[in-house]
Amino acid sequence: MSSSSKSISNNDKTSVLEDEEEFSLVVSIGRELLENKTEFQTDDWVWTLELDDGGIVFFCYLLIEYRHQTLNKNI
Repeated sequence: MSSSSKSISNNDKTSVLEDEEEFSLVVSIGRELLENKTEFQTDDWVWTLELDDGGIVFFCYLLIEYRHQTLNKNI
């Protein structure tokens, strides 16, 4: 394997950084939403306080899909 195939290109580094920034932003917004929005302050939502960063991201994307009706309870 050549050294060029082992190294990461600048485009790949930029892509990774953008992905990390997007992940961090979704986690930040998701945590703020869960902690501050009245809708999520009931006992039904207490389990969301135990989500790790990956769980927050997953929850946020599922919530978006549910609200846009691309995902529903009947599936």
